[in-house]
Amino acid sequence: MSGLSIQEQLAAPFEESDIEWLVFKSGVNNDGPWVQVVPYVTNRAVQQRLDDVLGLHGWENVYRDADGGQICGLKLLIDGTWITKWDGASYNDYEPLKSALSGSMKRAGVQFGIGRYLYSVEPVFLKCQQIADRYECTENFALIRQDIDENNTTWLPVQWPTPPLPEFVLPQADLNQYLDNIKAATNLTELAKAFGEAMRCAEAMGEKSKRKAVIEARNTRQKAVEQEQVAKRTEAVAKFKAWLNSAVKTLESTVNETLLDMEFKRVKQELQGYCKALTLTETDYINRINQVKQSQLMKFQGA
Repeated sequence: MSGLSIQEQLAAPFEESDIEWLVFKSGVNNDGPWVQVVPYVTNRAVQQRLDDVLGLHGWENVYRDADGGQICGLKLLIDGTWITKWDGASYNDYEPLKSALSGSMKRAGVQFGIGRYLYSVEPVFLKCQQIADRYECTENFALIRQDIDENNTTWLPVQWPTPPLPEFVLPQADLNQYLDNIKAATNLTELAKAFGEAMRCAEAMGEKSKRKAVIEARNTRQKAVEQEQVAKRTEAVAKFKAWLNSAVKTLESTVNETLLDMEFKRVKQELQGYCKALTLTETDYINRINQVKQSQLMKFQGA
């Protein structure tokens, strides 16, 4: 990671082996137990990242007891100045102190950008397999609460499979394919989607230059798409006006009131369709064909 700033080195993506999954929500429905899981970086990986970037003497942590958990103050020596940021985690039912200490440190690390990119990964919904107990588990273990009735609750031991990480959060992610999607966008909706995916990839890489490249690609393509849309609209409006001139001549060529009424209804219906598709105000165009109709009626009545 040479050539990157300390901030970028801290925020760089982790290897898949450094990422674990945490149960975010759980429950039981008609199909059985389920969980929603989110990825997080292990505390060991956070410590290793701090050692690699700042050295053994470039960081330290302190803890404080909190109501129901622990608060960690993570102190980093950056450019000769100690900077401390704080965050906390609650005790849980399994290894409460250990989990609160590691959880609060990981959250304090996020304050410095370590693993922050993982927040861009949407929670993954997974069906679970009910098992007898933890010792039967061959994948990831969880206890899921099930309310039997108002007064009775049980806990279901389950296991759930580890989902694959999205490609964009891995160190080997190729930003170019996301930039290509931006360049290939044919409208602003596609562009917004491609930009969001590319920006998540750039954020995962933790480099300002990557984010800048995504923004520049989006701005360039947005300008081109807007110009293309203006050109297409100009062409569509020109075709509509050519159709309208032809429709007016058709009305003017009618030979009696019956044909005039039939053609007028047809033209009016098509005109309203064009105006809706092109978001044009139809009043002026309706007035024009009304004038043609009235003129034709006067001819027939004077004949």
